[in-house]
Amino acid sequence: MTFASSGCGDEGFDATGFVAAANERGAGLELGPELMTTEEGKRVHELSLEEPAGEAPATDPDGHGGGSLIVTESDDAALAEYERCEQTGLLICFRVANIAIALEPDAEPEQLARLRRAIAALEG
Repeated sequence: MTFASSGCGDEGFDATGFVAAANERGAGLELGPELMTTEEGKRVHELSLEEPAGEAPATDPDGHGGGSLIVTESDDAALAEYERCEQTGLLICFRVANIAIALEPDAEPEQLARLRRAIAALEG
């Protein structure tokens, strides 16, 4: 399952700014710590989705719940991350501007619907 869109202005988002903007539009995201990456020009953060009833985000036994938020230097780099995510066939992938999101497939439909609506609102 995938969802891609573009644009947020010329500057792009940072992780905190994207989560704040998406949450203002009802996404229900929780930004986790930055994860180590060896790829230059990319920052990866743990990302959780709030439970539909507003409960605390679920996490797996390893402490990583939901998926990853990837901040790239450009929209094109985010598109490449999105396409790489999409090619796995195992993840739920989103992209907006310079942000790519890769989520585990066990996200609740209501959580995904909230995220889709928020991304569409960011584009509107």
